[in-house]
Amino acid sequence: ARVGQIHHRIDIETYGKQRDFIAIARHVFSESEADLLESLTPDQLNRQFYLYWTLKESVAKRNSDGLKFEVSRRQSPVLVLEGERAGIRSWQCPDYVIAMASDDSMEVEIMGLCDNTKHQAWKI
Repeated sequence: ARVGQIHHRIDIETYGKQRDFIAIARHVFSESEADLLESLTPDQLNRQFYLYWTLKESVAKRNSDGLKFEVSRRQSPVLVLEGERAGIRSWQCPDYVIAMASDDSMEVEIMGLCDNTKHQAWKI
């Protein structure tokens, strides 16, 4: 997606896909991210895995280099405090998660998502 001169890269995943989340996390995510995932209940694991995945995938798309595992292991998304610059945003709904990475930290409003959307801002 593109708004003006700002490039936005989006990744969307549904929570329904069951995978060996821990094995994938050990290969793609940082050690601390994989350790956190191992401590979660199955439902929490599913949601957190796909949140991390969409955040990393949207950043890889923004950087135009695909999800390179050696890079994704070193880059962990960090929640930002209100007022801090955030180039990555996420929206979590009951059935899916959306992450968007952009070249800028402008405020973004997405309409038409589920009720009670959990919106968060991130940086890497």
